[in-house]
Amino acid sequence: MGRTYRADAIVLRSIRFGEADRVLHIYTAERGRVNAIAKGVRKTTSRFGGRLEPLTRAALMLHEGRGELHTISGADIVSAHAAVRERPHTLRIALIGAEAVLKLHPEPDPQPRVFDGLARFLELLDGPVPDSGDPAADALAVGFQLKLLLLAGYLPHLTSCASCGTAGPLIGYSPTAGGAVCEGCSGGPEWFRLRPGSLETIEELIERRYLDDERYARQFVVNHAERGQGPQRIRRDLAALGLPALMIDTHLASHGDWAALARQVVTRRFGGRPPRSWPDKARRMRFLQYRGFAHDHIRSALGADATGEFEMDLETDTDTE
Repeated sequence: MGRTYRADAIVLRSIRFGEADRVLHIYTAERGRVNAIAKGVRKTTSRFGGRLEPLTRAALMLHEGRGELHTISGADIVSAHAAVRERPHTLRIALIGAEAVLKLHPEPDPQPRVFDGLARFLELLDGPVPDSGDPAADALAVGFQLKLLLLAGYLPHLTSCASCGTAGPLIGYSPTAGGAVCEGCSGGPEWFRLRPGSLETIEELIERRYLDDERYARQFVVNHAERGQGPQRIRRDLAALGLPALMIDTHLASHGDWAALARQVVTRRFGGRPPRSWPDKARRMRFLQYRGFAHDHIRSALGADATGEFEMDLETDTDTE
């Protein structure tokens, strides 16, 4: 008999299966690598919509049966990372990182540091990233792969000669030896000479932190506010990641005018015309609450009256369109 469970997951790969389904390779915080099927997701009437696109981070409901593929029965977006997919350069970098996770972690073995690193890697790519020309040689792509190798225990030996153990100088790299080599151990069909400073650059990329908690919280607030999400939703998502409440509230308070953002969001959704009736205003208020805005921001954005009767209606109605 199978069982149902929840998972914080990032979609690494999506493969068409049958007429309307997709097989997803995902990496979860709770179980590591999981292969799952989303039935009917390619139909225009699918309730999943775009919630399972590659690189999307989502809160999933899955059912584990007897087969290898778990079945996705529910999905709520945590971070869509649409900005990553919209730019060819960041998309290629992200896919390089996703492919590295797939190759290094083929089994359902939970690695919280890998999941956290992948989440922060994608959040960083959501922001401004200069186009370096070759995505495979980009510092973000190379650095992330090196960190994955380190966590998996496959990082090449770089501190001394991988062949004889001599401290140096190290002038080349040998895949056969498994790392950097000295002049005496150089040569062979796969050996190649390293440029000056190469090993120092590798060490710097390994040690560099993509985003500490402060920078991560700040970037998360900026990115998600730009997508029209309100402070309550952002606070909930950051708290689920384990960030301190004081840090979250500090960055939310310093971000800007949330009421003004609520006005922009509701205008994009419903147009510039004022509400034609009380039910029309109520519908807009429910929409803003669903987006994560607080009652005072909603009232400021719409000029709504603070009535207890409406608050009860707002909390019980499930219409989020």
